[in-house]
Amino acid sequence: MLARTHRWNERKRPPFAVGVKPLARSRPVNEIYRFAIGSRLRTFACLLKSVANRAGEAVKAQCQCGQLVVGLPERPLFTIACHCLDCQRRTGAPFGVLAYYRADQISIEGIAKPYKRTSAEGNAVETFFCSDCGSTVYLKLAKQPALVGIAVGSIGDPTFPAPAWSVWEQSKHHWIDLPGEIEHFVQGN
Repeated sequence: MLARTHRWNERKRPPFAVGVKPLARSRPVNEIYRFAIGSRLRTFACLLKSVANRAGEAVKAQCQCGQLVVGLPERPLFTIACHCLDCQRRTGAPFGVLAYYRADQISIEGIAKPYKRTSAEGNAVETFFCSDCGSTVYLKLAKQPALVGIAVGSIGDPTFPAPAWSVWEQSKHHWIDLPGEIEHFVQGN
């Protein structure tokens, strides 16, 4: 079977190829298709393997250097995306995402340095970060002493469920759009 090849016309080069020499020989289209399909299957197989591995493993959150580790149950009670200015400053990002767990269901290993502040609503908030690398791993709210908020980025799982609520959207960046069935609140919840 004769494989079709794709060659760009010298006069009509795509914009990304300006100043790039054309390949002496291009790849057959069916070979490119096979590569693309194969890479998707490999990616899917890796995802299935990671899900299968996680089924028996404990979920954990940790700082960048690994000194501060929090053992977690599999599923959080709820997850919130917070756009308040304090969370923006805490994370260095346009918003923070916290997954809340019962305090009696987590285990903390390592040395955490606390930072106490007052929230925009006037409640006490205590943020805990690694004393070595400075990564924020968890926080506690005085109004919810039985819960601990874990920074979702410290869990390091791209398949982690999306937040259920988006709070303090009055200070949300205009270019942020959280898709899905998320409840939106102008201020806290």
